[in-house]
Amino acid sequence: MAPVSQTYGALLIGGLLAMYFSGIVCIQCLLYFRTFRDDRLRIKLKVLAVWALDILHSVFVSVSLWQYLILGLNDITIIQEILWPVSATIAITGVTTFIIQCFLAHRVWTLSKHNIWITCIIVTLAFLRMLSAFGAVIQMSLLDTWARFHAVAAWNFTTGLAISACADLLIAISIVYYLNRNRTGFERHFLRIRSDYIIDTIVLYTIENGLLTSVSVVASLICWLTMPTNLIFLALHFVISKMYANSLLATLNARKFIKQESSRSGSRRRGSSIRLPTFLTSASSRLTQTTRSEFAPQTPLQINVEKSVHCVTDIGSRTVAVDINSMDPMLTLSEASPTSHESRDAGMLSSGKD
Repeated sequence: MAPVSQTYGALLIGGLLAMYFSGIVCIQCLLYFRTFRDDRLRIKLKVLAVWALDILHSVFVSVSLWQYLILGLNDITIIQEILWPVSATIAITGVTTFIIQCFLAHRVWTLSKHNIWITCIIVTLAFLRMLSAFGAVIQMSLLDTWARFHAVAAWNFTTGLAISACADLLIAISIVYYLNRNRTGFERHFLRIRSDYIIDTIVLYTIENGLLTSVSVVASLICWLTMPTNLIFLALHFVISKMYANSLLATLNARKFIKQESSRSGSRRRGSSIRLPTFLTSASSRLTQTTRSEFAPQTPLQINVEKSVHCVTDIGSRTVAVDINSMDPMLTLSEASPTSHESRDAGMLSSGKD
């Protein structure tokens, strides 16, 4: 028999962590329904389903801890048995994983502009992971003890965890890939800076959420394969469902944060110093345009900067005015004298009027 710290102690720590992350799930659900009241009904129903499954999962975790730690205090053989609440937690984890991975598969479907192949692969992996969980539950109810289950049906539990990790990895890679493909190509346009900032933020969230779920699944899988005689793997498995639920809710709730941060990024971009060549005066070599937020007016002020180049041709003189904001040349003809070629280049700065 494994040491108490690796059986009773592992279950206790795993149960406490599961309750902690379940509390975070509740907070995130309340935050979601308070913030996104106008979301689509299918998303709200999905959040409600995940929330209900998480609460049910927490109930079965608590019942498992009660039976193992309290009722089995004077009977050391109970710790070697597979109790029905434990099997229930594994089944709920499979269903929760399937719902969330299908939600992320729909995101891949949207970002990839309806790439049916990659989406079908993700959905298939999610479905196989749920079937593996149900198969493991059936085997647990038939074999009764952890020793028998590991000897006869260990491959079932192992396959489910491995498929789950592969699906998470594929989802993260697909979302990051298609987000990077959606970057704009306007190098000097402000919208590129703002959209790329939003994309970078979403990529960061995707990587973090993918790592969060994948690490918990892989850790449970490693402990299951290397330490089958203790219950550390089960303690980690208690937390997997919470990781997936928090991943979904964090993804949904992050939309408001990303929108706020992109607006702030845009304000910082507009308020940064912009160096332009001096066209008007010879006293200074550069013109610095700086917007001070503490003295910013309530109404936006638009400044158009143009560069006028005076040319002399056989026909006459012509002035080419280049708008720095739009980068489109504007041509105007002037009736200057033939001696006007001695004049120097001039710059014209206007604020809303020519």
